[in-house]
Amino acid sequence: MGVLWLKKVDDLIGPILTRFPLPLGKVTAPSLDGRSVLVVRPGGLGDAVLLLSVILGVKNEFPGVAISVLAESRNAAIFDLIPGVKRVYCYDRPKDLLAVVRTRFDVLVDTEQWYRLSAVVGRGVRAKYRVGFGTNDRRRLFHRACSFSLEDYELDSFQRLFSDWVLEGGSAEPPYIDTDLREVAVLKERLVIPDPFVAIFPGASIPQKRWPLGRFASLAVRIQEMGFTPVFIGGPDEKEAGDSLVEQVGGINAAGKTSLKETTFLLSSARALVTGDSGVLHLAMAVNCPTISLFGCSNHLKWAPRGERHIVVRVDLPCSPCSRFGRVSDCPNGLACMEQLATADVVAAFEKVLGR
Repeated sequence: MGVLWLKKVDDLIGPILTRFPLPLGKVTAPSLDGRSVLVVRPGGLGDAVLLLSVILGVKNEFPGVAISVLAESRNAAIFDLIPGVKRVYCYDRPKDLLAVVRTRFDVLVDTEQWYRLSAVVGRGVRAKYRVGFGTNDRRRLFHRACSFSLEDYELDSFQRLFSDWVLEGGSAEPPYIDTDLREVAVLKERLVIPDPFVAIFPGASIPQKRWPLGRFASLAVRIQEMGFTPVFIGGPDEKEAGDSLVEQVGGINAAGKTSLKETTFLLSSARALVTGDSGVLHLAMAVNCPTISLFGCSNHLKWAPRGERHIVVRVDLPCSPCSRFGRVSDCPNGLACMEQLATADVVAAFEKVLGR
């Protein structure tokens, strides 16, 4: 509800707040080595995970750069999983927001793709040089407004925020979140998870991205017939679905029993992950876990991991994808893009991943 409320506020007052911005002045783009940089990343988990790769690429090219992040409470913990981030602030925590406003930065990089409020908040931060996506009138708040395409892989879009003006190198390649094998072993012992196992995330950020629970049950049966234990993962929101699936077909429900770090570590030991378009999908990619992702309303070219270890299952419909900047209209076709995804096609993708 909070996220929907913020989007409505952005629609109502965002254009007003960006109409008459304070003058920026002419500033030459600085080198990053030895500079302080604030990276703004509101939103959910998936964008934040992809951004980690870019942050590591920046640190690799400019070892002396000091990178801080202005995030949200719901995605802030992900930035603790990599080295190189000096401090993480949350703009939905008043003390953090006050602290970041009082701090001076050489560069501010706003990674939000569309909504204006992040650019408005960033304009209140004392920074000499400002970079962000020029997708609407938010471009007025940046010294450099970078291009953005709904067709580009999102990691490439984040990379462009730096490569357009300063970065010559690339992003970090998976795995770029390190895991501790001893911690993984302790975690699996606590949850009583045997090897080999397959992680299944039955949730989604919005209902339109969810595959029917009965299909996940059928998939779990086939996975067990192939000699793997299905482990249902996620947060508290997925616990009920996980309990239901275990009651129906067996397996282990880890949903609601692991922190973000523990979920990441668990994925590093999984034979594969089956999920819809979700932040968990990108977590798996970041630890080099093979994935089978189920796409409907969102664009797989933009959001699905690349490479032979990652397979997308989708139905080619003329109305799909329909999601734009995180918004999905009411579907007149009964969510056919997800309803028509057959269990047999997902099983075939899983067998293909095993072969690779």
